[in-house]
Amino acid sequence: MTGFGYSWLDDQLEKAKLPRPKLLDREAPRDGPSFAYEALNLVDGNRSVQDIGNQLTATVGPVPIAEVADFLATLQRVGLLEAR
Repeated sequence: MTGFGYSWLDDQLEKAKLPRPKLLDREAPRDGPSFAYEALNLVDGNRSVQDIGNQLTATVGPVPIAEVADFLATLQRVGLLEAR
């Protein structure tokens, strides 16, 4: 969602007056993949927030489930994800 110095998500957050989810700024250990990037990759319509949090913990590093839930809810609010 970021390229050439522009962040679509940051733009949408500003327009909607929503705070930036903490998961976006959580740093992975040992130069690992981004928590937010991997969380979005795990969204498939079948996994629960808990499933996604567990997978992130297993593959990227420990993460509070509340941060995962907030990130996904924010993506829903800006129209990137749909509720099932």
